[in-house]
Amino acid sequence: MLYNRKTLREITEIAYESEKQEKFYTAEATIKSIDTSDEWYYIGCGKCNKKLQKEGNHFYCPKCEKEPEKTCPRYKLKLEICDHTATTTCTMFETEAKKLIKQSARFLIDRDDCDIHEQAEKFQKICGQRLIFQFRLNDYNFKYGYQDYTVHRIFFMDSEEDSSVQHVNVEQNTTKGTKKSRTRNTCHVVH
Repeated sequence: MLYNRKTLREITEIAYESEKQEKFYTAEATIKSIDTSDEWYYIGCGKCNKKLQKEGNHFYCPKCEKEPEKTCPRYKLKLEICDHTATTTCTMFETEAKKLIKQSARFLIDRDDCDIHEQAEKFQKICGQRLIFQFRLNDYNFKYGYQDYTVHRIFFMDSEEDSSVQHVNVEQNTTKGTKKSRTRNTCHVVH
């Protein structure tokens, strides 16, 4: 959670250095808005979760290279976020969006009374939330300066207690009957 902490401006200014360059960065930011003009979900492959292509009355998975046995609606939320240094956009997919919305895209879509546009309006209630975002930058970000980042993970800020992170620094390894201790920085968020 504290790994490679940057401001949004610092992240937008990261330039390509090498293939071995760090790809994960975190920033504390506030959700300013959600772009619901585009679709907020896609139909994904039940095996690999990639977006399916519609071919006539059937779906095709380009990653699995076949028609999927199962399909599943999955979140693809476009967020505008800001901190004290900059405003930028990011895309949040199913796993992290479900933590924020507290329901899966499938649950919302499968409801009998589901109105897709009404659901999109309800998403606006998450605006104003302050989170720690972990981004995974890719070639579009590094080489071409594309400033729409993929959210890899989110961490909730505990409003009553900013020190909601506990650090665990010792991991036990056993090698040939002897115990060695190794220091490792890991974070656990307390909710």
